[in-house]
Amino acid sequence: LLNPGLNCNDTAFIRVNVFPGVTADFEVEFDTCISDPVIFTDLSVSEAGPDALVAWNWDFGDGNTSDEQNPAHLYQVAGNLNVALEVRDLNNCTGRVEKVIEYFPVPKVVVVAPSEVDACQPATILFDNLSFPIDETYDIRWDFGDGTFGTEISPLHTYEDVGVYTVSLEITSPLGCFTDTVFQDLVTVRPSPTAGFTFTPSTVSNIDPTVTFTDQSQNAVRWEWDFSGLGASTLPNPVFTFPDTGLMQVTQVVFHASGCTDTARALIDVTPEVRYFLPNAFTPNGDGRNDLFFGNGVLKGATDFVLTIWNRYGEKLFETTDPEIGWNGRKNNTGRLAPPGVYVVVVRYRGPRGDRVELRGFVTLIR
Repeated sequence: LLNPGLNCNDTAFIRVNVFPGVTADFEVEFDTCISDPVIFTDLSVSEAGPDALVAWNWDFGDGNTSDEQNPAHLYQVAGNLNVALEVRDLNNCTGRVEKVIEYFPVPKVVVVAPSEVDACQPATILFDNLSFPIDETYDIRWDFGDGTFGTEISPLHTYEDVGVYTVSLEITSPLGCFTDTVFQDLVTVRPSPTAGFTFTPSTVSNIDPTVTFTDQSQNAVRWEWDFSGLGASTLPNPVFTFPDTGLMQVTQVVFHASGCTDTARALIDVTPEVRYFLPNAFTPNGDGRNDLFFGNGVLKGATDFVLTIWNRYGEKLFETTDPEIGWNGRKNNTGRLAPPGVYVVVVRYRGPRGDRVELRGFVTLIR
């Protein structure tokens, strides 16, 4: 009613529908000790009538849901689970209820998946426990069959000795429910060889790159060698010549009659060695014999080479950056003849790995 008693007034009529209420409820049935499906029975009612409920929305508290009226759900987790039910009737009215279920049964079937069942000594095996529902609140006891035990849900265990092992597992829930399983002859551990070798010489270079390898393995029937990808051998005591310098990884793989293997590795530094020697005399008389003075040796990998020759007055008579070019006894190889006598020789270069080297010596010029 708007502006009652006045000439300008109006009246509006509004119909308000008040629908009957909805009350959500349910009951639960399950075995306390055995992990079977949990049966949920809807007890919800709508005052609109016995068939007025049209929709059910279950949240089982483990990330799973259902829209059935009376679902059965198999839990894969244990715990105090908060279950919620929301119902809706034909008037679109809803009701909601939540209940906590104390769910701590033991697995109906104990399932274990070892990472290996036929392994080589020593055998490190993951026992993946696929049983459900279990968590850290359960009492777990493993017997690995070798005199050792474990309490983790999915333990990692190492068998040191050869043999066939029976594994057992006991599970006790927080409510005291118990189950156990024996896995007869579950794991077989086969014997393994032991790899090992020595080599000579202990210092290897491009001057002497041939290495002799001596097998030190045990219980091996076959050998495979890899020389840093540069060569291979199946001999027990191979000899190999490295074609280049650098850090080389030598790998020996040995095989037992059981098929098990073992691997040994060694790093060998093949050093780029420079050997450069200076003679102490030469005779630049034009007879074609010993007419030039220069050094001899191996300079592979050397850089920044400089050879200089000086007289006793400190005068530089010759310089070259090419180790193949020698001094002919003249100043700068074109000037006046140097008199017979003793001259100072200085050689500088940088080694293949960047180290600076300086050699000093004397050369006697004989005519």
